[in-house]
Amino acid sequence: MHVFNRILVILGLLTVMVVSAIAFVAWGPFLQIVIAFLQQADAAVVALSGLNPVLRWAGGFVFTALVWAICIALLWLEVRRPRIKTIVVQQVSGGQAELTADSIVSRLEYNLDQLPEVIRARPHVRTARKGVRIDLAVETSPEVEVPSKSEEIQQVTRDIIENQMGLKLESMRVVMRHAPYPKSFFKGHKPESGATPRPAVPTQVPQPPYVAPLPVPAPASQPQPRPSVAPVPHAAMPERDDAGRDRVVEITVPPPSGTDSPKSRPADEAARTAWRPWSFLRPGATGDRAATTSADTPVPADEAAPPVAETIAHDQSADADTQPNPSEEDEAEGKNLFT
Repeated sequence: MHVFNRILVILGLLTVMVVSAIAFVAWGPFLQIVIAFLQQADAAVVALSGLNPVLRWAGGFVFTALVWAICIALLWLEVRRPRIKTIVVQQVSGGQAELTADSIVSRLEYNLDQLPEVIRARPHVRTARKGVRIDLAVETSPEVEVPSKSEEIQQVTRDIIENQMGLKLESMRVVMRHAPYPKSFFKGHKPESGATPRPAVPTQVPQPPYVAPLPVPAPASQPQPRPSVAPVPHAAMPERDDAGRDRVVEITVPPPSGTDSPKSRPADEAARTAWRPWSFLRPGATGDRAATTSADTPVPADEAAPPVAETIAHDQSADADTQPNPSEEDEAEGKNLFT
């Protein structure tokens, strides 16, 4: 039907072209020819009207039926659904299996496109008495070896048709077409087959302009609280003057270093209370005891040092008992000198 449609379209277009050319070049003689044709047609109609009415109606019916038959046949050929082409599978026992031609075409296209140096494959399948006929239109790369590649294509096609699909291949024709060469090939820069590709040059991405960050305002400064100073404890220690008399000297002990936190104040106070610089003067105290006593080791309450006044009085009385009288000493030295 496609061929018939093409013939009708071609004839109609040619007729319109010829008639339009004649009417444009010699429109006067063309009109005279048309008028003469219409006059002859009118004379024929008048002659037919004088005939027997039965013959006239019979001839008109036959002519109309013939025209209608031709038009209906053409319409049916145009609107009918074409029958699907199927091919009978040969290797089937106990029944009959048919395979559509579209399935064969799609399978061949998929497998042939996977071959190297094959760009595109377009198979055309036709049915035959003993099997199928296949015409292959293959587009390959321009540098392919035609004998080896055509043999590979035929081998793959035969394996698919006969072994995988169970059909009988009657004939096969391969038409190869090379893809166009790149423009650089025409300039004489034909690359070698084993040439290594050039490394890709990294493209430099433009960086956005640097924008300085906005200054962050400093937080409002708050006055620092003045550290609380603990009262400095005073201690008295006996000391001798030039005359050999005892006098009391106040010694200021500096506060311990570090932060004066509320938790450390009771411990520091207890350490300062327990430790006394004159603890080595107590009777019964040894060097080891005095050395091990520190600000970090509190002294029990029963072993704490006596008050300052009692300690000074006790030391003065002990010195008075042990120290000789200066006058008696001088007398003794004088006696020794004379003797």
